[in-house]
Amino acid sequence: MIHPGVPVHLGPPRTSHVSRALLGSLLVVLVVLSIRPAAAVRVRITSPLRSPNARVVSKGHHRSLPRVCDLDGAVDGVCTFYTEATVLKCAINGGSGCQDVSDDSSPPPCPFSSSPFALPLRPNGRPAKRIRVIKNGVYPSDRFIMRCLPPRQPESTTTSTTLPGVRSLSGVWTLADNNLVEGCPPGAQTPILAPSIIMQQMGTSLAACVMGYLNFTAETSEAGFTSDPAGDLSDLGIGTAEWMGTVSGMVLASGDIAVTERWKLRFATCENVRTGIMTRDEPSCASHQDCIRLLGACSRCLGGRCLSQPPFCRPSQ
Repeated sequence: MIHPGVPVHLGPPRTSHVSRALLGSLLVVLVVLSIRPAAAVRVRITSPLRSPNARVVSKGHHRSLPRVCDLDGAVDGVCTFYTEATVLKCAINGGSGCQDVSDDSSPPPCPFSSSPFALPLRPNGRPAKRIRVIKNGVYPSDRFIMRCLPPRQPESTTTSTTLPGVRSLSGVWTLADNNLVEGCPPGAQTPILAPSIIMQQMGTSLAACVMGYLNFTAETSEAGFTSDPAGDLSDLGIGTAEWMGTVSGMVLASGDIAVTERWKLRFATCENVRTGIMTRDEPSCASHQDCIRLLGACSRCLGGRCLSQPPFCRPSQ
């Protein structure tokens, strides 16, 4: 996305823990245009072993770009690439207008505005290559030539981020509403949370993302969680900015979550209550590619099920 008046950057800084997790050896060759569409340039970006940064060579210039390769920081046989073309082109080559370009994505666990691209290794851990062509109308097309090289150490294992006795709620969930009890005047449009909700849990702290931008935080327990949504509710429906909401969830024996949304008008004493059930998006799979196709770049095939786990293709702040 374009954000006026902000210098070029590639998202939030990576923590030292995530930096140490970048143990794959990746090579990306990007054939891109500069910010001036008519000037085509060749750019080589290399992410060496044990380095969180990519080394960039273009037109005789050398750059070091962080957070371009292997965004999830996991040695899992899949390379995950940052794809916001305009931000990348400005960071690599600069040009007129680049002083006003930055990544304006919402904070984690919300995804980047431009979805990352996941490229699994070929069978038996062989290198993989993929070319993406982004057309620009009357101008020459951008070509992203990505190569994923195998790591030089065993694949990483999943580390628990929850406390004993507290169930992990991290992952991608689908919320299905099944009941609305209205206590407010007829015609008041109650906000509706999007069907897909991304949740990331660290200990008893829960961060969630709805609609790719609306975030809320919560505290979890053995029973579930309670949270107050934050951000601009106006995009959830006409007139919804007048509402304040509380979302709570109770974990059922099945692993699903019974959700209760309580919405109050800011200038009234009424309350509308909506209930629903959240279920994890964990279809069966035979390979990482199955999950990437079904749930996106941040999902992996673990134990025959598609799991979407933190950091969801981007570092936490």
